[in-house]
Amino acid sequence: MKDGCLFDIGNGERSWTDVLTNETYIHPVDALIEPSSLFRGAMSLGALPSLLHEAAHHCALVGPVGTALAVLELRAMRLLDAGGDSNVTEALDITFTVRTVLEIYRPVLEGVALFTEFDALPGDSRIQSRPLSTAARYTITAEYRDNPQVNWAAKLTEALAQSRFTRASLARRPRMSAAQQPRRRQEK
Repeated sequence: MKDGCLFDIGNGERSWTDVLTNETYIHPVDALIEPSSLFRGAMSLGALPSLLHEAAHHCALVGPVGTALAVLELRAMRLLDAGGDSNVTEALDITFTVRTVLEIYRPVLEGVALFTEFDALPGDSRIQSRPLSTAARYTITAEYRDNPQVNWAAKLTEALAQSRFTRASLARRPRMSAAQQPRRRQEK
């Protein structure tokens, strides 16, 4: 995982999204995709779950909260470059604040990414989430995407179903054993 990155998933090689730059590395996408495949809408279905997961993180960090955190992080870097005890102290305060906010939001952001990766489906609306629109652009060939007679949402749903039941995708799916679930109070 790259230093300063908020999210990582997978075994061994990990996907990540950098909080400051919103740069995203998607494993195994880089290993499975020929760049020309993206332009043809023929991305490997095995790469689709990782793409959706990291696209959800990327989209979450493009908004105002992600931008504010990036600006604060840049301020901290500039203060460190300027040197001086007061600047270093302020930079550390800012860095602590950014890291605290990220830790507080991590469960929500990770939950949204996991939902997008494993459960989100397109609906009948003409408006779609950015991660699902990205998935459609890279997995549905242009002949289907640009043809108003073809239901692209149904094509994407079919691709999502196929990609979510590959061995790699099933191995990535979080498992919650009874020991990991919150304990409920027993009624007496």
